[in-house]
Amino acid sequence: TKDKFFNYFITLILNENDPMKVEIIYKSLIADIKELANDNSSTCVIQKLIENVNEKHIEEIAEKLEANSNFEKFIGGKEAKNINHIFQALIKRQNKEKNDKIIEEIYPKFTLYAKDKYGCFIIQALLGNCSEKYYKMILEKTLEIFKELAEDKYGNYLINY
Repeated sequence: TKDKFFNYFITLILNENDPMKVEIIYKSLIADIKELANDNSSTCVIQKLIENVNEKHIEEIAEKLEANSNFEKFIGGKEAKNINHIFQALIKRQNKEKNDKIIEEIYPKFTLYAKDKYGCFIIQALLGNCSEKYYKMILEKTLEIFKELAEDKYGNYLINY
């Protein structure tokens, strides 16, 4: 699954959204999902798997990817680039309580995340998938630093969103 062309083929199968095929692919990948999530060629497959997998598997995927801890991986260099789309897909599928906890963890460094090339997209995903309380927190913090974000090359994406 680290082969670019084979991954394209797997992505096409996942696009069919056939529950039986998705389950087979899930069972084949779950043991190595953390390693694959950091591979350029496998990122799209993992993202598509998260979008199509049965609801009961979302928590296991999040656990294997350590998605609800160590949020520094959302920002910065190569690792953030590879895993960003995967975490956005996961945030959209997991329950709001888990996303609320992510917001609690990253909130003290909100400006850092909001002005990061990849962090700003994580905040956008969280905005659409959190409880009302945390939605308001993000909006208030965004308004508090509005000018700073509007003038930042990545922060302005959050403003536009």
